[in-house]
Amino acid sequence: MLLEGRVIGLVEDDLVMGESLVQGLSLEGSRVEWWKTADEARRGIGGTRPDLVICDMRLPDGRGDQLFFDLAQRQALPPFFFITAFGDIDQAVAVMRAGAADYTTKPFDLASFLERARALIQRGTSAQTDIVLGPSPAMRDVEATLRKISDARSPLLLTGETGAGKEVCARFLHSVSSRSSEPFIAVNCAAIPQDVMERELFGSRGASSQSFHHGFAERARGGILFLDEISELSLHLQAKLLRLVEAREFHRVGGEQLVEFRGRIVCAANQDLQSLIAKGSFRRDLYYRINSVVVTVPPLRERPDDIPWLAEQFLQKPGDEE
Repeated sequence: MLLEGRVIGLVEDDLVMGESLVQGLSLEGSRVEWWKTADEARRGIGGTRPDLVICDMRLPDGRGDQLFFDLAQRQALPPFFFITAFGDIDQAVAVMRAGAADYTTKPFDLASFLERARALIQRGTSAQTDIVLGPSPAMRDVEATLRKISDARSPLLLTGETGAGKEVCARFLHSVSSRSSEPFIAVNCAAIPQDVMERELFGSRGASSQSFHHGFAERARGGILFLDEISELSLHLQAKLLRLVEAREFHRVGGEQLVEFRGRIVCAANQDLQSLIAKGSFRRDLYYRINSVVVTVPPLRERPDDIPWLAEQFLQKPGDEE
């Protein structure tokens, strides 16, 4: 019984629905923490660390999807299983794209509901089996978050000091996503001269009307376009990138035909972008477009548990594994 011994968080203000779910989950051997408002859940989830959160979409002090978005900005979350009314399906789909695990509409069969809860628990347990980014609690949280948002379409902003491992995290996100068979295109925005960056990023028309230089955005196809050190882009290129993020299309330099962008944008910054906004060197509108999901990668000095594990990874040679 996959629910036996598990801690389940329940965010539900309807007493009849809540009592029914508490009874059904308790009979399965779970311990249920029941929060009746978004504020109670916001305070309780971090301390309880449940294995699964079952959350109603409509709460007396807010919405379940907003609760999820707020919490996902600050911490790694367990799988979220949303309960929605028929009229909330659009919001449920949006929150699934952002990394929620599943949703069901009212009314629902309790036995089927519990079976889906078991499947989500099993999926979350399987994802935690192997250590990929590091054994420290901080990097396990980063890894869990990246797994949850791996198939979201919205941009991701990775923040952290130089050398913290932001590109490693971006490549991990790509590897566990449904885009893994598509390209991962990494661009260091500080390494390419700004006067050629537009051509390299968006491509350009060639000598003939039928020839083109394909830029990074086009070469990414349906994969991931990783823009490292995003703060180094000029304001002119930031405006061009804003259109790519908003409209998911762009023009090649010198070209007239619009090109569709099918990939996902992942940005990385080692500077405080809000400070750069205040100085006028980074666009506020672009910042709010790329920070819909933010994951901070802590420096190694804050996660000493990772040092022996990293040393073993670096020293391990091909053929050493038995």
